[in-house]
Amino acid sequence: MEEARQSRADVPSSAGAGARLELREEEVQQRPYSREVGRVRIRRRVITELRRFEIPVQREELVVERADLGDDQQYSGAEAAAPEPFQVCDLEPGQVIQLDLLEEDIIVQKRAVVFERVEVGKRQTSTLEPVNVELQREQLRVDSPSGREHVNEGEN
Repeated sequence: MEEARQSRADVPSSAGAGARLELREEEVQQRPYSREVGRVRIRRRVITELRRFEIPVQREELVVERADLGDDQQYSGAEAAAPEPFQVCDLEPGQVIQLDLLEEDIIVQKRAVVFERVEVGKRQTSTLEPVNVELQREQLRVDSPSGREHVNEGEN
């Protein structure tokens, strides 16, 4: 801008000839550029937690039922025709009856199942960033012999 501020001695004077001046102003040229602002790392983390489950299990228990027949009742053998699961039998001395009692055990098996799907990526977004810039502009200044200063703002 200093080149436009010349003294009167620098400008050749020619009576009757016109002069052409070029007035300049600054303009902003913006240009975005990319720079790295951070880096993210994405990984899996395994969390182990102890969980308690209540699982129903079944087992068989021995049941002994006794019936008092009293003195006046005799064994009639009608019990021999009793339906399953009871069988009427006479035990000889030294003879043993065995009943197998069953109980359920729990077998724990684990398997991995997908519970969530996550997609990771990038996307571009745009925002308006305010930028304040001081711009300079030249004005034509005419000093008249009368001492008055004239400023012409320019007509476009």
